[in-house]
Amino acid sequence: MLSLKKLFLFTLISLVSSSTTPKQDETRVVNGKDAKTGQFPYQALVIVHLANGQSALCGGSLLSSEWILTAGHCVEEAKSFNITLGSIALGSQNEDVGRIVLNSEEFIRHEDYNAGSASNDIAVIKLPEKVTFTDNIQPVKLASDKDSFARQKVIVSGFGQQKDGGNVAQNLQYAELEVITNTQCMLVYGPLAIKSSSICARGPNGESACHGDSGGPLVLEQDKTQVGVVSFGHLVGCEKSIPVVYARVTEFREWIKEKTGV
Repeated sequence: MLSLKKLFLFTLISLVSSSTTPKQDETRVVNGKDAKTGQFPYQALVIVHLANGQSALCGGSLLSSEWILTAGHCVEEAKSFNITLGSIALGSQNEDVGRIVLNSEEFIRHEDYNAGSASNDIAVIKLPEKVTFTDNIQPVKLASDKDSFARQKVIVSGFGQQKDGGNVAQNLQYAELEVITNTQCMLVYGPLAIKSSSICARGPNGESACHGDSGGPLVLEQDKTQVGVVSFGHLVGCEKSIPVVYARVTEFREWIKEKTGV
């Protein structure tokens, strides 16, 4: 079994600025697919402005008209955020009709977040104003029961790297995965890394989340109910058919409700 030193948080992909549009790779993120407009109306593109003056990429999901759910490590050392909703394009040159970009400086990270153990890796960002829902902008439904979701089909989506060491995606990508049991996941990461608040998933053909997908949603394929938030993967990379670990939404429902009312 592997120690915590063998895992990595899906750290943010550094960008020169929030307007930077990296060149798209020929290959897609671990066999990901291009999303269509309105396919994932809850998806948020989060550009994080860090205290050191740099900008970085993360993902999130729209909880309500004024709250975004993301990962705890996405807000570490953050000063502000550019949140894009209603768009499947990373760059502004391909703006979607109804695309909204908002600037926020207000966020709440879980009080027991621990970067060293990747525990309680969850946070919420408050939007500066309420957004109006449209066909392309809709809140996600959060899972509320205590189902393990093992062997259920799920979908992860994001603008992250399309391959290890590669560029981020210019078009929103998604991949179809399957949830595995936490016991199975412990065989890869060890019992210290995998907790009751973890949920793990992997693709049948190596599909996977990767750097820059942090904070993005993992949803059930059948009805797009969110069950996880992208947290961390294995040190060897995103293309090795190794499961990715997500924060389990059901374990944080009370915390989310307390902070946002959702």
